[in-house]
Amino acid sequence: MALYFQEFGEAGSPSAPLVIVHGLFGSSVNWRAMARKLADKRKVYTVDMRNHGKSPHMDIMSYEAMAMDLVRFMDSAGLKQADIIGHSMGGKAAMVTALLYSEHVKSLAVLDIAPVTYTHSYTEILNAMLAIDMAKCSLRSEVEAKLKHGIPDDSTRLFIMQNVVTGGGELAWRLNLPVLIEYMEDIIGFPAELVEARHYEGKVAMIYGENSDYIKASAGPVVRHYFPNSEFISVDDAGHWIQADKPEILLELLQSHLN
Repeated sequence: MALYFQEFGEAGSPSAPLVIVHGLFGSSVNWRAMARKLADKRKVYTVDMRNHGKSPHMDIMSYEAMAMDLVRFMDSAGLKQADIIGHSMGGKAAMVTALLYSEHVKSLAVLDIAPVTYTHSYTEILNAMLAIDMAKCSLRSEVEAKLKHGIPDDSTRLFIMQNVVTGGGELAWRLNLPVLIEYMEDIIGFPAELVEARHYEGKVAMIYGENSDYIKASAGPVVRHYFPNSEFISVDDAGHWIQADKPEILLELLQSHLN
């Protein structure tokens, strides 16, 4: 399976290439602006993970499968090794990739997620999306209006609306909703049994939002078990979506990490 991707920057840069991995419900488009800024000194790739964006819909949504997707993408793009940035679900996929295929990963930046199981569940959001009969909606505004009951938060709803696409003159979800629902426990979890004996010795930046509850002090020992060369960096006045709350500060932190 081949992931859809976008690339930025000129080939031939002496710096290692960079791969950016989005989170649940996201796509490569969400990281386009950041990728352009990071591409001044390196080649940057943003990918759509399986069952997201323009990448194929598959029946499996495990982190083992996502890690293999990233390695296959790197192989197809001729990238022997790359720095990887991953946010949320993409951060977990990046961590599993580093643990299973460490030779492919030069360094890792993980945004607002830890290698642990969470209680956050997105099933309500997915069910709200599935409940809409898209065949009866002719306008995006109709879809958004129907989502308001299940997704009352405006910013979350607008983020989800980025997944409404027009195909054959009809509106549709570009996400593979049934598979995401089926694998929700895997997505909010972490495959500890798969990677329990693995360690990644490269440099790791664990960047988290001060106002987010995804990274807690209790995660420190777990992170350092897998990633002994890790550093925790808090971003003031930022929540889970650091790239939206504090894009310039995040850019500075990522540039410092990469350079």
